[in-house]
Amino acid sequence: MNSSYKNLYGTWVVTTEGDCEGRSIRNLGTHTGWLDTIALNLAKNVYYSLRFKKVEPNIDAEKLPTATEVSVSMDIDSGTWDMKNDERAKVLREVFKDRPVVIKESNFYASFIISIEPERKEEILRQQALAKLTEADRKLLGLS
Repeated sequence: MNSSYKNLYGTWVVTTEGDCEGRSIRNLGTHTGWLDTIALNLAKNVYYSLRFKKVEPNIDAEKLPTATEVSVSMDIDSGTWDMKNDERAKVLREVFKDRPVVIKESNFYASFIISIEPERKEEILRQQALAKLTEADRKLLGLS
């Protein structure tokens, strides 16, 4: 048995196990927690059984951003698809009000732009540049 599966707490991609043609397989999402708790909470979705695949989270939420701006859309069930660009941006500015970002209109369908606050942008770019330096480069430049 793969040793990572012996730790029942983790991040799991959960699907239903379907028929041999794969027609009844549904992706039930990515969940973090105890396998048994997740399974029991998703039991109503079973066709034959639930299939769990252990994954490592892709993004460290505390990691320095690698970009300063990106266009984003939320799923249709967010209720943002039928909004005009300016209305969507206004609503999402309120949603993101406690985050250190600026929300702008996007020209892409049902999208908005998340941008680093201008006062943080220079510091983020500086940190990105410093992250590329080796320890030797840092010593040479008197940064360590």
